[in-house]
Amino acid sequence: MFRKNINNRKLSARRLMGITLAAFLGLSLVSTAVYLISGYITDPAAAFFESVSAISTTGASIFKDTSSLPLWLLIFRSFSQWIGGGATLVFLACLVSNMDSSEGGLSRSDDASGALYRTGIRFTAIARRLLLTYVIMTVVEAVLLFICGFTAPASICLSLSTMSTGGMLPAGAFPSGMGETVIVIFMMLTCINYTLYYHAIKKHFDKFDKNTELYALLWIIIGASVIITADLAISGTYDLRQSVEYGIFHTVSSLTTTGFKLADLSTWPSFSKILITVLSFIGGSSCSVGSGIKLMRLVIVLRIISKSFTIRIHPRAVVSTKLNGRSLHTTASSAIANFFLTYFAVYLLGVFVIAFESEDVVSCFTVSAALLNNVGIAIDSTIDYALVSPVMQVLMSVLMVAATLEIYTVMLPFSRNDRF
Repeated sequence: MFRKNINNRKLSARRLMGITLAAFLGLSLVSTAVYLISGYITDPAAAFFESVSAISTTGASIFKDTSSLPLWLLIFRSFSQWIGGGATLVFLACLVSNMDSSEGGLSRSDDASGALYRTGIRFTAIARRLLLTYVIMTVVEAVLLFICGFTAPASICLSLSTMSTGGMLPAGAFPSGMGETVIVIFMMLTCINYTLYYHAIKKHFDKFDKNTELYALLWIIIGASVIITADLAISGTYDLRQSVEYGIFHTVSSLTTTGFKLADLSTWPSFSKILITVLSFIGGSSCSVGSGIKLMRLVIVLRIISKSFTIRIHPRAVVSTKLNGRSLHTTASSAIANFFLTYFAVYLLGVFVIAFESEDVVSCFTVSAALLNNVGIAIDSTIDYALVSPVMQVLMSVLMVAATLEIYTVMLPFSRNDRF
């Protein structure tokens, strides 16, 4: 992808998505082999589940206690999450570059056979900048965590898990005090659209003023933190200090789909549990490592709904759906609405599939949400990933891969229609 002599290579949508899917599955199979060779996982299906969970930055694990694992295996799993986060970032950069570019980069054209994508020098430059930002923030967080008192291995594992939104805490690395604050800050930073960092370096600060998605992210974090904090304090679950601490941390952890967990969420009030789950569906910004539906799509859908009310009241009014001050094409709005329907259809399909393994209805809904949103936190779940059948572990792995690759990437290679 980074070679200069492929500037004029054109790929169909099906081939582009097929290559992406094959790359993720290839990474997962290599990681699976490592787990099997280590001897800490002997079942191939369980090893594949653990590998996909890491590569997809989900954070769900068959290990209940990581203290028994050797240090090298903990670092390997954290690094697998980080590699998966970087790969996801580049993949999303492809899509965003295709949508925003009118020339050069990853451009798209159509012919009789469907959509064609051309990789170019502009896309190469964008991908390198995004990955460099990803690396720099990972190193900075690891250094800050080490200064806060964590050991070097714990700092590295926590930083790799935070920046990739993998969310698996290594044994003995329980965040508290300044370390917890550092993790909250970097969870938010990795959830912001990475292209904004490039604009900040170029001193294009006007991009921040016009970015609707960024303001939506900040307002959701503030609003949800206040609501959850109030609910925890009023219900008497924690005192005011702990309510503020856990409210902010878990709001950011769930919205960014990182999945770090400091408290026992099963003891929380039902309202906070539901809100935490809803936040995981929203997910991070576009062109960020966070999973979920993505804030950009949510903002557009809400504006489409608002537009429909205006048209109902004023049938002759001409109202366009705008994002960041620019009108969206009708096909783009339609595609996003279709994605919403597809996303929730896959979610319900996951609920029914998991129901074959569990009789607990709540577990079916929460586990499907945890896997599809790549958040890993399944509230009030009685399902043990290590004890489910090998077939179910593979099906859960498919759900995680579909989520991290925007669903269509998994569906399109098997479709006869090459349009995207």
